[in-house]
Amino acid sequence: MSNDSTTYDIRRIVSGTGGTGPGGDITVIINTSTFIFTQAVAATVWNINHSLCKFPSVTVVDTGDTVVVGQVEYIDNENVRVTFNSAFSGKAYLN
Repeated sequence: MSNDSTTYDIRRIVSGTGGTGPGGDITVIINTSTFIFTQAVAATVWNINHSLCKFPSVTVVDTGDTVVVGQVEYIDNENVRVTFNSAFSGKAYLN
C-alpha cells in the first residue's frame, strides 16, 4: 500500500479558471410579485393583463374560494387568457 497522497484545490475544480475571491454568503433573490385579478362579472373567458413581464403561474378561485381549473393560454409575457367550461366570477392569482 502506498503512502502517496494527492492534494486537490477544490475551489479551482468547482470554479473553473479564474482567481478565487473572498468567501461570503450566497444571496438568492426571488421575485415574489403577485398580481390579483378580479373577474366581477361571470364569464367563461377571462382576459388578464398583469404587467409582470413574465409567464406567471395562475391559480383561479371562485367567489367561495374554491380552486377552479381552466385552460391557461399565455398571449405574451404580460397577458393571459383563461377559459372555463362554464361562466363564473372570482379571482386569479398570478405569480
